[in-house]
Amino acid sequence: MSLKGFSLKIIILVMSVFLVAVPIIIFGVIEFNVAADRASSDAQDFIKNDILATQRNVQVVFDSVQTKVESDLILAELALHSSGSVYLDTENTIEMEAVNQISKESSQILLPVMMVGENTLAYNYTIVDEIQNHVGGTATIFQVIPEGLLRISTNVLKEDFSRAVGTYIPKASPVYTTVMKGETFYGRAYVVNAWYITAYKPLYDFDGNLIGVLYVGVKEAPYKQRVFTGLSKKSLGNSGYYEVIDGIGYYEMSLKKEMSGKNVFDIEDVDGNNIMRRLVDSAVKLKYGELGSVSYNWRESAGIKIREKTSTFVYFEPWNWVITANIYNDDLVGERVSEDLLRIILIIAVFSVIGIIIAIFIARAISGPLIYTQQAVEGISGGNLTRLIKIKTGVKEIKLLGDSIDTELIPKISGIIKEILNSVAVSSNISSIMQNYSLDAGDVSRRLNDEVVKINSDMGSLDGQISEVSSAVTEILATIENLVSHIAGQSSAVSQTSAAIEEMTASINSIAKIAAEKSEATRGLISTVEAGKNKVTVSNTQIKDISEDVDNMMDIIGVINSIAAQTNLLAMNAAIEAAHAGKYGMGFAVVADEIRKLAESSATNAKVISTSLKNVEGKMGLVFNAGEESEKAFINVSDEVTNFVNAFTEITNSTTEVSEGNREILNAIDSLMQISQEISDGSSEIKLSSVDINNSVNTIKEASGRVSGEIGNIKSGLDAISVAQQDIIKTVDWNSENLNKIEKLVNFFDLMKETEVSEESKLNFFITDILVHHQKWLRDASKAIDGDLKLDSDRVSDYEGCRLGIWLYGEGTALFGENEQFKMILENHKNFHMAVVDMAGNLEKGDMPEVFINYGQIRSNYSKIVSSFRELLNV
Repeated sequence: MSLKGFSLKIIILVMSVFLVAVPIIIFGVIEFNVAADRASSDAQDFIKNDILATQRNVQVVFDSVQTKVESDLILAELALHSSGSVYLDTENTIEMEAVNQISKESSQILLPVMMVGENTLAYNYTIVDEIQNHVGGTATIFQVIPEGLLRISTNVLKEDFSRAVGTYIPKASPVYTTVMKGETFYGRAYVVNAWYITAYKPLYDFDGNLIGVLYVGVKEAPYKQRVFTGLSKKSLGNSGYYEVIDGIGYYEMSLKKEMSGKNVFDIEDVDGNNIMRRLVDSAVKLKYGELGSVSYNWRESAGIKIREKTSTFVYFEPWNWVITANIYNDDLVGERVSEDLLRIILIIAVFSVIGIIIAIFIARAISGPLIYTQQAVEGISGGNLTRLIKIKTGVKEIKLLGDSIDTELIPKISGIIKEILNSVAVSSNISSIMQNYSLDAGDVSRRLNDEVVKINSDMGSLDGQISEVSSAVTEILATIENLVSHIAGQSSAVSQTSAAIEEMTASINSIAKIAAEKSEATRGLISTVEAGKNKVTVSNTQIKDISEDVDNMMDIIGVINSIAAQTNLLAMNAAIEAAHAGKYGMGFAVVADEIRKLAESSATNAKVISTSLKNVEGKMGLVFNAGEESEKAFINVSDEVTNFVNAFTEITNSTTEVSEGNREILNAIDSLMQISQEISDGSSEIKLSSVDINNSVNTIKEASGRVSGEIGNIKSGLDAISVAQQDIIKTVDWNSENLNKIEKLVNFFDLMKETEVSEESKLNFFITDILVHHQKWLRDASKAIDGDLKLDSDRVSDYEGCRLGIWLYGEGTALFGENEQFKMILENHKNFHMAVVDMAGNLEKGDMPEVFINYGQIRSNYSKIVSSFRELLNV
């Protein structure tokens, strides 16, 4: 924290209050945090005790309902067995529709009638209604079936308010599993369409067979609602509340009634965590009497600030409940922390007032003398080194401070300022000389650099031309080598071609001979094919005749079948007549029977023969078709063979012509071989000359590279000189600016008489400063040549209005008006400005030769001005 702008009295006052208040505030903060932690701990203990008490109360409600169900079961057993024993009447059956209460699948089943005493239980509601009248809950009698436990008598109602007779509990149910072990089931169970607190007891017949189940139960919803009503009336701090979630994430009871029955697993806190899923997953692992808690950032709705919230929870397994107590953490401390905070604030205020009173007395005792000292020092800072402080105070340290300023500080400052003024004058002259030399070096460096750039450019062009020559020679060598290679390859190819043509000529002669021989053989093949075709034609004719014979045989078989049928009919009539004749016709009957059998055998054989002839006829048809196809094929073969003979004749004639052409090609190849040899000899001579040229070009290129490297080194040196010259100019500028600032600071002080600076030193300093200012025009001119700056000719033309001009035509004329050196300064100063004006005009015209002449005039006039001033002032 900055103390600038505050008086010493205020600072002492504030520090005193600070030293008093800070310890009290720290103590208060610590005490507040302790109180807050204590209040938070007490509130958390209260919530833990309250939620555990809530869990016990829910357990009491559940146990009371379960106890009632157990008592109801005893009364139900008495009501059932008062009518007699339970058994199955296996001689009588009843058909019922069985509906699975979970999946709603149905089927028709036939089961033996279940009896109690002399009464049928199926569809008989007397006993179950009597139980309901006595105990107030629901009652059911089940009969065991293969699919599970079937309700045959009940007062449990379905959604349409009809009795749930015919519905059954499937075998997968824990109820079925328990009672089939011979045990009584106590607990929650899903009955038709709602959850009940139940008891299921097995029923046995005379032989100890489990044939049914007796059920009593009460709906748990009314008892749950009583618990919800009690929880909703509980208060936790200012805004705490209870909620109940089942083990699979659905609200059983919510602060917002519209959320009841909805799943909470997708609810996220401000940080995007599925906080409710994590809460439920942790809760279902807890045992009775254990609790857990989770803290998270929560926002009730958009626009409401985020608050930290803590949910403490327990798990009630019988109802699969997660009971949560939810409260914002800032509600845990409540009014108790507010009271502690108010008390701490009062303590801080009281002690702060006491500290302020004490601080006022201390501040007055210290600040008075220091204020007087401060006023005196302000006079020194205003430049008055002639005034002494002479403090009069009872505070020893402050009086020693004033005496030290009067006797030591002021005299030493005056002496240092005088030495500074003398050093500034000398430093200014040195800076002027350095800058002048630097500008000369820069000009020379620039001209050398321009020449180096031109030489480098010429060397670059030379390198390019040498590279082009070298490349051309290399390409010539490569072309010659390639040509020689091709010529050699061509010679080899010509030789190979000549040999191949000779071989081909021999092969062609051989082909002509073979073609003539094969042509004669092929003509014989034509006769053979013609004979084969004729034989196929004869075979087809014979097959057609056989097919006609088969058709005739089929007609004969038909006649045989007709005769056999008539014979069979006559045999049957004979047998009938023989039967009518009695014993006299027995012999005739035997003969008739044999004739009938013979007719049946003939008919059977005729069918077999008919079938075989049909198969033969079908196969003969296939053979006939194949014969026709073969005949066509022989005709095609005959045509192709004729074409083949003609082709052999053409081959013979062509080979004769090719053989004659090959002899002509061989003669041309001999001439080509001679020409290739002459070209190869000439190419070898050209190659040797090209190698000599290439070596010479490479030597020139290496020399050019060395020259370019040396020119690059020279250019690097010139660049370094240019950078150093610019650094010197910057350093001189910086030094001049600092000297100017020092002069202004020194002139600010009114020195004591014995330490006053001489007029000569002041004049040296002033002239050096204005000469440095004119050096800036030199730098601007240089930048204008490089295109980095545009000269303002209107401003430069006023040579009497610049700082040096004002002095020269004013105070300078009064001091040195008749001095020859001074007159030279006036003339050179005017010429300096006019040269800058001319340079600006030539730059606009683009006349660079005149620009460089003007620049030389500017430098020359400036050097003359500096030399004349040195003579004038004897520096």
